[in-house]
Amino acid sequence: MKALHAGTGAQTDMGERFVACFMLAADDAVLPDDPEFRAVLRSYMESAAAEVMAISPQGTVVPDRLSLTLVLGRTRGRVRHLAA
Repeated sequence: MKALHAGTGAQTDMGERFVACFMLAADDAVLPDDPEFRAVLRSYMESAAAEVMAISPQGTVVPDRLSLTLVLGRTRGRVRHLAA
């Protein structure tokens, strides 16, 4: 996934715009409006967008097997992470 976005020269506000669009899509998809769920969802998307923005400058190359971090959910107040 990172190789797909590396070196694209994304505009500096692209990450923020992506997260805003994603959260509106969550509304359109009628995902639960539970505040904790929405906070975890937004946090994950902000983190993923920041990772992508960090490798977006023109000329950036990433190793083929570099992965994004996935947040799968909360278990007893802890966030579980897996690599994709």
